[in-house]
Amino acid sequence: MRQRIKELQGLKSEAQVCICGFIKTVRNKGKNLKFMIIDDGSSQIQATCLRNLLGEKIDALDKISVNSVLKISGTLNRTDLSKSGTEVLVTDLEVLSSAHTGLPIDISEELESSLEKRLNWRHLDLRNPKKKLIFRIFSDFLKLSREYFYARHLTEISSSKLMAAASESGAQVFQVNYFERKAFLAQSPQFYKQMAIAGGFEGVFEIGPVFRAEPSFTSRHTTEFTSLDVEIAYVETVEEVMCFEEQWLAFTFSGLKELYSKQLEELYGIQINIPELPFPRISMTQAQGIVKSYGIECLENSDLSSDGEKALGRYVKEVFNSDFVFLTDFPWSVRPFYHMRSENKQITKSFDLIYCGTEITTGAQREHRYDILCSQASEKLPDLKGIEDYLNFFKYGCPPHGGFGLSPARVITCMLGLDNIREATLLPRDPKRLTP
Repeated sequence: MRQRIKELQGLKSEAQVCICGFIKTVRNKGKNLKFMIIDDGSSQIQATCLRNLLGEKIDALDKISVNSVLKISGTLNRTDLSKSGTEVLVTDLEVLSSAHTGLPIDISEELESSLEKRLNWRHLDLRNPKKKLIFRIFSDFLKLSREYFYARHLTEISSSKLMAAASESGAQVFQVNYFERKAFLAQSPQFYKQMAIAGGFEGVFEIGPVFRAEPSFTSRHTTEFTSLDVEIAYVETVEEVMCFEEQWLAFTFSGLKELYSKQLEELYGIQINIPELPFPRISMTQAQGIVKSYGIECLENSDLSSDGEKALGRYVKEVFNSDFVFLTDFPWSVRPFYHMRSENKQITKSFDLIYCGTEITTGAQREHRYDILCSQASEKLPDLKGIEDYLNFFKYGCPPHGGFGLSPARVITCMLGLDNIREATLLPRDPKRLTP
C-alpha cells in the first residue's frame, strides 16, 4: 500500500516502504548506482538505486525521463548523504507513466517563463513547490474560515449561480440562454444571503464562484473568482460587522502562520504578519484628504482609485504600522440601494477593507425595513420589477443584519506579495482567457 513521503520521517530505519511520485532529478553514478529525487506532492525523498538490490531493473533508469511517475518499493535508511537525512534503498520499481522530454516551461524557475505561458501549462506550473504552496495556503485559509464560522453558529449555504435578474450592477453581468428566456450568472450571493437571514438563520456564509463581466486587464481582476461571503443577523451597528471580520482574519492568519511559517521562509523569504486588533478606521472624507496629500486626485463623492488605495495603504503602514484599514462612511452615490443610510442620508453604513493597499472586502449594515428599502431602490433603479422577489424577502419581517464579501485570492496575493491575482487563481478567466 502506498505511503505518503511526508509520513516516512516518523518510521524507523529499515522499515519497508512503498511510495509513488514524480521523478524530480536523476543522478547517474554509473551502471551500478543511481540517485533519484521523488516528489509525491506531500514532500520529496531521495531514492537510491543499487544494482545488487534492484538487479537489471536499474537499467530502465538509463531511459527514464525526469517528470515520469514511478512506484517504488524499498527499505528506509537514515543517512547524512541525503538532504532530508532519509533515503529509500530501492528494491523494486514500476514506471506508472513516462514523461516526454523537453517541457514547454521551466518549472524549476532557473529560466524565466512568462505568466501567460505558465498559465497555458498550469498543470506543469503547479509542480513547482512555490506555486503549489499558494494553493495549499488558499485551501487552509478556507478551512480555517469554515472552522471559525461554524464555531460562531453560522450556517453554510450554496446559492444558485443562475439568476433571473442581475444581483449587482446590470452592466457587468454575463447573460446566458436559459431554455426560452435569458438568465444571468450571479455576481454575488448577496440577495440569497439576505433571504437566508429573512428565513430565520442567525448567520450564514458561502464560499463559491461569482462572475463579473468586466473587460479589465488589471493585475487584480478576473471575470470569475471564488468569493467568501458572510451575513450575520441581529447586528445593531456596522461596527459589529467590522469587528467580526477583523477577528476572523486574525484567527485565520494565526492559523496559517502556524502551518506554513517554515515553507514561507524557505520558498518566499517572508513571514505572515498576524494583524493587531482593532484595525484602524478611516472615513472616506478623511481618506480623500490623505490621498490628495500624496498627489493623487480624488473626486468628491466617489470611490478611491487603485492608486488611491495604495496611497492609503502606505499611510496606514507609516502611521499605524498596520497592513489593514477599514475605509468607512461611503457616500450613498457610490453604494448599492440595499446599504443602510446613516442619519445623514448622503452617507451609508458601509465599509471597504484595504489590505496592503488593495481592497479585499466590501461590507455594510443592510437596510432591512421593507418600506425604506423600496424607497431606496426607487432612487437607484428605474424599475423594481426585476428585484420584486428580493424585496419580498423583507415584506413579512426581517432581522437587522449586515455582512461582507471578500476575495480569498486577493488576500493570498497580498499575503505572499504576488504580482498578479492570476497567480493565486487555479484557472484564471479574463476577457481573453477561457482555457485550459
